[in-house]
Amino acid sequence: MRSRSFTAGLVVRKTRDVVSYGEGRIHFETRYQFPEETLVSKSELLFLPCSDIERHLEASGLRAEAVYGDWDRQPFDLRTSEEMIFVVRRAS
Repeated sequence: MRSRSFTAGLVVRKTRDVVSYGEGRIHFETRYQFPEETLVSKSELLFLPCSDIERHLEASGLRAEAVYGDWDRQPFDLRTSEEMIFVVRRAS
């Protein structure tokens, strides 16, 4: 849980809970707890394999010039990389 205090003394607490996951999707809820109410944001993320993303890029007239596994431009490794960062250009 994270808390954030604002200048007027208002404290907002934020929590995130995974509701379900499977088949490349994760569903989660983020709750923002204010003194008078709680707001809930429901989200779904889809994780596509690198090959699917490259196929979608090509279908859009683009190509992946490079794919990195982190923001330091380390090579993408399916087994160990936590990110897929694409450098994309128009296909020639």
